[in-house]
Amino acid sequence: MKQHLFHGYMTKNVQKRISEATTAILPSEREMNSGINKARRAMTPTIPTTQLFDIAEPFTKTLHDDDFLIVDKMITRRQRILLFASREQLKMLLGVDTILMDGTFSTCPSVFDQVYTIHAVKYDQSFPCVFGLLPNRLKTTYHFMFQELKSVAMQMQ
Repeated sequence: MKQHLFHGYMTKNVQKRISEATTAILPSEREMNSGINKARRAMTPTIPTTQLFDIAEPFTKTLHDDDFLIVDKMITRRQRILLFASREQLKMLLGVDTILMDGTFSTCPSVFDQVYTIHAVKYDQSFPCVFGLLPNRLKTTYHFMFQELKSVAMQMQ
């Protein structure tokens, strides 16, 4: 269900269950959204301005408390590579014959140069398996990333 359709459905459901008097004293939708966004920002770490930052534990684990941050290495003093994948995602990636890879630059955090993804093709569908934050677009960086993934794969066996 699309987000706006779901939102409309939920709003109508809630409106049916509360009285007009209650509705009259509720803050407006804009005020509620503002409050929710403020609370969300208070719980989210600030966006780093250099590559020298700590990653809070909740961002390194899956919901089942398994490792999600699989590589966190400095390539040079000021160039860091981060790779994220769950064990299940890595198993899927290692079990397919076809993979797809892509880098994007416009949605990348400012302290990195690109977001790089590796997808497994299974059942004629593409499944994202590895998410990387890379400091540049150099061949040596891609080579380093694949060496690290190979090392992680070897440790899994």
